Amino acid sequence: MEGREKIGKLQARTAAETNRTLLGLLARHPGRMRTITADNGTEFHWYGQVEALNPVKFYFATPHHSWERGTNENTNGLIRQYLPKGQSMARVTQSECDLIAAHLNNRPRKDMATKHPINASLLTSKCCTTKLNLGFCVLTAEFSR
Repeated sequence: MEGREKIGKLQARTAAETNRTLLGLLARHPGRMRTITADNGTEFHWYGQVEALNPVKFYFATPHHSWERGTNENTNGLIRQYLPKGQSMARVTQSECDLIAAHLNNRPRKDMATKHPINASLLTSKCCTTKLNLGFCVLTAEFSR
């Protein structure tokens, strides 16, 4: 079963590395993600390459409008429970990212009527959001009810 959170470790905070990581995460779930909502950081400047290789459409939030990325902001807060501010991310591995995602996917969510994301993934995903988060690329699938 697949959950809703996917976390990819970035080796560098560049557009090339962000695309490599995004493409890897999307390849695990071909055709399931339809949209990506990103912030306006330079790491997303090459988004066209991801769109050209996948059936996804990128949308960009208005600068300084974090409420346009509510799911991203909430997910960042949840990840912070495992990776607190000030902690170096240099030694965090992809395996640890997968473990954090698994923990988050087995946690009930109010926005899913207290269902666990891993169970809700049986529904059809309608969109995906992404946010570069301190050296991580995070994909959050939103599921139709």
